[in-house]
Amino acid sequence: MKNIEPYLRAEIAAAIPGGLPHDYDIELEIPRDAAHGDLSTNIALRLAKHLKTAPTKIADSICKNFKIDLIISTASILPDRVSLILHTVENTFTR
Repeated sequence: MKNIEPYLRAEIAAAIPGGLPHDYDIELEIPRDAAHGDLSTNIALRLAKHLKTAPTKIADSICKNFKIDLIISTASILPDRVSLILHTVENTFTR
C-alpha cells in the first residue's frame, strides 16, 4: 500500500474545497470493518473547526470532487470519515 499512499493523499487534498491547509496532513487507515471500505481518512472531521463547516459537509464535498480512476473505485461518507474503495488490482494489502 505504501506505493499508492502519496497518490491517494494528493487526490484527497485536491478534492478538499479550497485545498488542504499547509499545517494538516492526510492520515489513511485500514478500517476494522471491511464494509467501511479499503481505506479511510478522518480529514473532514479534523478540518471542521478550521473551515468552520460541519464534517459531513466537508466529507460530502470531498466525495463529490473526488476523481474516480483506475485505482480508486468509490469515495463515500461514513459518519466521521471519508471511505475509499480501491479497484481489486490495487487492493493487495491485508487487514
